[in-house]
Amino acid sequence: MEKKPIRIAVIGPESTGKSTLAKKLADHFGALYIPEFARTYLEENGATYELQDLDKIILGQEEAMKTTVESHIVFDTDLLSLYLWKKEKYALNDLSLLNHWSEMKIDVFLLCNTDVPWVFDPLRESEGKRNELFDAHMLYLNVFKKNFNLIEGTGEARTQNAIQFLREFIQ
Repeated sequence: MEKKPIRIAVIGPESTGKSTLAKKLADHFGALYIPEFARTYLEENGATYELQDLDKIILGQEEAMKTTVESHIVFDTDLLSLYLWKKEKYALNDLSLLNHWSEMKIDVFLLCNTDVPWVFDPLRESEGKRNELFDAHMLYLNVFKKNFNLIEGTGEARTQNAIQFLREFIQ
């Protein structure tokens, strides 16, 4: 990746391999990896949370997404996922958060499909809603005319699909 640095967000519902994929892409392309703020926050503060905790998570992710460097950046999740989480968990349609997401500088989104099995994790809570949340991600990416690619496949094939797309995207 010798061209202009790009900002990549790996997004999608829970347990679709986002973190694994984001780390592998960062390693492969020598990019800066920005982990999901929510995971760090919940690991430090416990899996039980309130709306005020989610708002702190949103601010933390927002701050992380302001990162600017002279190299490529791979973000593990973004504000769209947090907007959908807030809407799902608390029935709050936070339009200011949605507008902020729509204005963020991300060059390409990699939307992870639900074609991989759910893996239990005490921090996950939406197993039965993965397809619905996937559809919501897809809807907002399309409505806001965001540049994205659907990432599918299992194991190493999933990673290779993303690498191939990014190689073509960068050229």
